[in-house]
Amino acid sequence: MSRFRSIRGVFPLQSPSQYRVLPHSPIPDDIPKPFYYKTKGKGEYTSTFKGDVEILSASSIEKMRKASKIAAGALQVALDNAKPGITTEQIDKIVHNYIISNKAYPSGVYFMGFPKSLCTSVNEIVCHGVPNLRPLQDGDIVNFDVTAFIDGHYGDNSDMAIIGKVPNKDVHKLVEVTRESVWKAIKICKPGVEMRLIGEVIENYVKSFGFAVCHEFLGHGIGANMHMPPPVMNNTNETRVEMKPGMAFTIEPIVMENPDYKLGVWDDGWTIADMTGGLSAQYEHTILITDEGCEILTDRKVLIEK
Repeated sequence: MSRFRSIRGVFPLQSPSQYRVLPHSPIPDDIPKPFYYKTKGKGEYTSTFKGDVEILSASSIEKMRKASKIAAGALQVALDNAKPGITTEQIDKIVHNYIISNKAYPSGVYFMGFPKSLCTSVNEIVCHGVPNLRPLQDGDIVNFDVTAFIDGHYGDNSDMAIIGKVPNKDVHKLVEVTRESVWKAIKICKPGVEMRLIGEVIENYVKSFGFAVCHEFLGHGIGANMHMPPPVMNNTNETRVEMKPGMAFTIEPIVMENPDYKLGVWDDGWTIADMTGGLSAQYEHTILITDEGCEILTDRKVLIEK
């Protein structure tokens, strides 16, 4: 789940009322829950921008691997079920059931008050879309952003699904460029590299195709809290933090079809839309800096241990 960088310039936008949002699916009593479950999202959250960057212990790294594998498996389940006619509510339930079947908590539920298990952002929705009863249609594109919590740690990832047949080559290019920008950023991640270079690599690559990076949302450190230092910006910046072994963070650019995008937030307080009607795409991995380079904790090629 992306971290807000700034809310300036984001203004209210009325959401379609015909697509009802149902209550979240039940969570068994025996599933360990994060602090915000009891308060339904009220309380203190670790800021992305404050405090020292945490170097994870060997024990925490193993817990991060476990949480990230479950998150990756849950994301793959969402992508496998993304077809014309299914609702994002149905996908939310499928993902929810996958996560709790692995004895983990679907982190979206009540995080800062979010009502569902994952974010489903369709077409002009930039991020934090709330699953509802709208069926996915042939030609839609949708981002699924899934986070899992287990053993006191989080794993976070997202990817795009293209629904049915989308003949527009520019749409495929938008998704392709977004994914490739993340892989290019991952390739530079190793001890001694400054965090600011992630944004430089991503923005330069995205701009070369005529797209833009959304500056208002960014990646973040992750571990025993979902959002931790350091901020991981997706554009040129001056974050003078060096990568060190044991650091874990997300890389998650949102790439905008329209470089002159304008953001608005639906009246649900969560769903962020491009008011120009432009499409957007997001891709995310949780990575760990190692002595040799980095490890992709949410690599979906790794078999999920049941």
